Amino acid sequence: MTDSKSSYREMIASRVTRAANFAVDAGFTVEIHGSLLNISNSRSNGLLLFRSDHIVLQQITVDPRKRRHRHGSAMLDLAIEIANQAGLRLELIAEAPSRPIKADLSKNELQAWYRRHKFVDADDVLMSRLPDADATKASWSVA
Repeated sequence: MTDSKSSYREMIASRVTRAANFAVDAGFTVEIHGSLLNISNSRSNGLLLFRSDHIVLQQITVDPRKRRHRHGSAMLDLAIEIANQAGLRLELIAEAPSRPIKADLSKNELQAWYRRHKFVDADDVLMSRLPDADATKASWSVA
């Protein structure tokens, strides 16, 4: 049992490291916390959770003063490209914040934004995106 846990951890660590290198090459700053990858720049922040068969986009945050200038889209595009390179499904929860501010998108606007990026509804708030069929995969499944 220990060998399978160790192999699982090594696989996840390899994927996170490759994704971190990809993000750094794209000009972002990264922090790795186990299976979590925090990606940021001066305009936005994203948090990816790596699982064995998919990646969870846990959040995208953009400074409210800098919204509506494609900073969130740039972070989403990076997350999509990481999932494409890994050949993994990307999942997220599309819900408006519990304490929204004027600059926040409504749940419907947020879900429409994700749909424009090829996410499909899995249920009321869960959305999923398969890797692009024509994406060049870096075979991240093997360390």
